[in-house]
Amino acid sequence: MDADTIINVRVVTSALRRMDKGAVGGGAPARFDKAAPLYAQLLVLWFGLWLRLAGIAGGAFLFCTRDAFEAVGGFDERLFGAEDAALSWAFKREGRFVVLWGFVVTSGRRMRGVRGMLMIGTLVRIGFFPKTLRQRSSVKKIWYDSNREESRGIPELLITLGTNAILLTVTIVLLTDPIFDHFPRLKALIGSPLGNIRFAVNIVFCHVFLVLWPCAGLLLRSLFQQTRWLERVKVAGLTALCLWFAWSVTRGVIWFWPWLYHQMT
Repeated sequence: MDADTIINVRVVTSALRRMDKGAVGGGAPARFDKAAPLYAQLLVLWFGLWLRLAGIAGGAFLFCTRDAFEAVGGFDERLFGAEDAALSWAFKREGRFVVLWGFVVTSGRRMRGVRGMLMIGTLVRIGFFPKTLRQRSSVKKIWYDSNREESRGIPELLITLGTNAILLTVTIVLLTDPIFDHFPRLKALIGSPLGNIRFAVNIVFCHVFLVLWPCAGLLLRSLFQQTRWLERVKVAGLTALCLWFAWSVTRGVIWFWPWLYHQMT
């Protein structure tokens, strides 16, 4: 067996042990294989931390007991995406749901080049308009259509490299921004070309992360659906954190547009 297969087998073994100890279900975060570009590798690590904090698992690896699966009615067949997250929340109402410390390895083929940008854009759109998850056409191009034949033409290669470079720059800004203001030497970059890039990316993020408002609404709805007090406390904390971040980016958006108007007049 190759290294990726060995990793996945270990996670399965850990899952069986957790169910033997009383867990009704759980999952494991995913890592992309070597086919994924660097920005995707970094993003999936960052996103996995938030999923772990929320206590939900993605569709790359989920496990559960038969009784729990039947009790929640299985996957919601009305959804064409995020059915894994919905199932995770449903299991939490039935008993202990665990997110393993190990990770599984999944294909990163769809994150390369323009396709990766389409994937991220679709996820953002779904965040603002969750009802689109019930429309197959909204996710068909990125999740259901699959072209496994790689184009080797020079124009396609250049487009892929260029797209990956842009997304890597955006990802680095996202991951390093929390520590930027704590280092005086980094503040000196403000006004420089690199500082201007960071400023532009942050403004885009402020608008994108307005999606936290509908996310907070979904968490609040989930709060009243939980039957276990421990999960209620966790969801209440996540809702408060989500609202705090949402208000922070909203303040940035409110500041930006008057500032831009004065710069142009």
